[in-house]
Amino acid sequence: AWSLTHAVANVSAGDTVWIKKGTYNRSSLLSINVSGSFGNPIVFIGYNSTIGDIVSVPLSSIDYGDTPASSNMPILQNTGSSATVDAISILGDYIYLKNIVVTDFNFGFVGRGNNGELDNVGFFELGAQTADPYKGYGIRIIGDNWTVKNSYGENVSAEAFMIRGNDNRIIDNEYHNDNVGAQTDYYMTVSGYDALTGNRNYFEGNKIYRYHNGSHGGHGYDAKRGHDNIFIGNYAFRTKLEVNHSNTYNNSFIRNISEGVNARIHISNGAHDNFYDGNIIIGGYQGINGFMYDESYFDGHQFAVGDNNVFVNNIIANSTKAIQIQEDPAQAQGTIPAKGWIFKNNVFYGSTRGGLRTNWDIEDFVFENNIWVNQDASGAVTYSNGSTGTNITFN
Repeated sequence: AWSLTHAVANVSAGDTVWIKKGTYNRSSLLSINVSGSFGNPIVFIGYNSTIGDIVSVPLSSIDYGDTPASSNMPILQNTGSSATVDAISILGDYIYLKNIVVTDFNFGFVGRGNNGELDNVGFFELGAQTADPYKGYGIRIIGDNWTVKNSYGENVSAEAFMIRGNDNRIIDNEYHNDNVGAQTDYYMTVSGYDALTGNRNYFEGNKIYRYHNGSHGGHGYDAKRGHDNIFIGNYAFRTKLEVNHSNTYNNSFIRNISEGVNARIHISNGAHDNFYDGNIIIGGYQGINGFMYDESYFDGHQFAVGDNNVFVNNIIANSTKAIQIQEDPAQAQGTIPAKGWIFKNNVFYGSTRGGLRTNWDIEDFVFENNIWVNQDASGAVTYSNGSTGTNITFN
């Protein structure tokens, strides 16, 4: 039988390596440097007792409440420091991994090559399981044209699924954070390195759950530096749908659900020309929130809320505030009004502080054919902190 190190050093295009259930202790990175080719990928597949006996469509074969051991997959177990040792780095192209679990590392799976696939992989308890130091990363895709599907994760302190390349597909994955000591920062995020990365990625059918009551609400489905990304039919429990920064634009959020504490559509720091259609937001403090705060250490940050964002056919139910435009009062540095937001055919239901509330100047906001039900100040604007509105229309 080959060791994992021997296997990755001796495979070539078209090979399949079968890895039997068991614990594979590691104290160093497993690096896959070879490449497959189109039609001849290099494939690493875990199995329980018989080749091909793990089935995962749709969503992972791992369920919430399972442990690495009960996943019935091969487990890469870190025996070194969880703050420094990474599990698997894929530098080659056309590398496919399936039915493999990693636990107790810093990084789980890093895809640096192109045209790869992660299918039914799992990661558990990555990082030090504390907020400081900022450690623990589940799946990070740096390359292009990857598919990440049917995969599962729990409790990383930093980032669960982070997509930094282009044209990747993130489908039917599931992530849970129930450890208040390791409050996940980014759940499912696209964040390019520059204007040429973080674009045209596709997220569908994913599920994320934030169970703890910690102070960090988490960045749920988040575009933070990137354009033309699509989020469709995803679910978020107690975290939000978010875009952030002026180099984040032309992203679409379609038929997603965000519910519970911290549920909302969140737009901040100059994100513009994003589109929201058929989303359902239930509970939370704001249904739709435009926000400005100081994150100027990020490229593309702007001391502004953002312009020309469009909302159609959404349902905002039982949030405290239906719509709020605001700046962080402790970081009041912006002077650019929010402009050109359009709200059409939306339903706003049950907000105790309804209508649009703003402490920020707004211009050219259009409300057309929206329904306001069981809330105060329906179809009205409430200004505070000296803010003003120009050309605000309700039809």
